Amino acid sequence: MVKDLYLTAFPEHERLAFSFILDRAKLDQNHLVAIEDDGQFIGLVYYTISGKNLLISYLAMDPSTRSKGYGTRVLEQFKEKYQDKTIFLEIEEVIENADNYTQRVKRQSFYERNGFTKSNIYMKTKIEGNGLEIMTTQPITFADYKDAVTTYLGQDNMSEWNSYFEAVIR
Repeated sequence: MVKDLYLTAFPEHERLAFSFILDRAKLDQNHLVAIEDDGQFIGLVYYTISGKNLLISYLAMDPSTRSKGYGTRVLEQFKEKYQDKTIFLEIEEVIENADNYTQRVKRQSFYERNGFTKSNIYMKTKIEGNGLEIMTTQPITFADYKDAVTTYLGQDNMSEWNSYFEAVIR
């Protein structure tokens, strides 16, 4: 169920191999969690703790459970459990000519309603229209973001990441 949701909820260009996610989740600072309510699978979250920061890389609810408040409850639990952490995540940039423009607007609005704001960090990609906005519960620096990504991916994989993304500080 977790793998199926992961493969259907995120665009291919945003996904890493699921086997890589599973391997990274074996480390203490990376966590892949199946979200359940009374034994029913409702979603997944993959996150990384890096010092005083927490990067949510993937958060998705099963389509049958969307718009029922589960995503908000998960974020509330994160903010309560990790009060000492700055929580941040990446969303697709909201651009009008995107095929999924409405979905992008809804996603950004969802996170804003849940206490996240856009940071001044934008990750430009080599694929037009696939840049990432960084949203956060508190201000972060690019160094904070990159440290969390390095913890998430591993130092050995950062050269590929660096070749794909270009940081733009606004």
